[in-house]
Amino acid sequence: MLGFLKRLFGKRTEVKAQSQKEIEKLYQNGFYDKMVKIKPTVIDILQTNYQTRDNDILLLFIFWEREFGGKFWDYEQFKSLMLGGKLAIPDTITRTRRKLQADHPELRGDLYELRKKAETKMTNQIALSFD
Repeated sequence: MLGFLKRLFGKRTEVKAQSQKEIEKLYQNGFYDKMVKIKPTVIDILQTNYQTRDNDILLLFIFWEREFGGKFWDYEQFKSLMLGGKLAIPDTITRTRRKLQADHPELRGDLYELRKKAETKMTNQIALSFD
């Protein structure tokens, strides 16, 4: 099962489970099923809505709208679905987007290169401050 996740999300994937029982519990709770379903949906959203390549909030909104057909947009219903585990976890969706964009340059937005340049600049500044 862990091999499947590594193939799906790359070699750095880590599942924080202490034992085989915990892994089986995650599987029974639908954790892995949701991960498998998330990737194709995120790819489709990134391909059809260019703005989502740079906007995680919009990506989440569109993803959840597709997941539930836009039928739950009042606070109490959204809260109930989120706390009940019926919505995909935001962090999983955004991690999937980051991994897809790292592996597939055609899915990157306009801000990707700017973020990479800022990352390099910040890394250099931090390194200088420790010298």
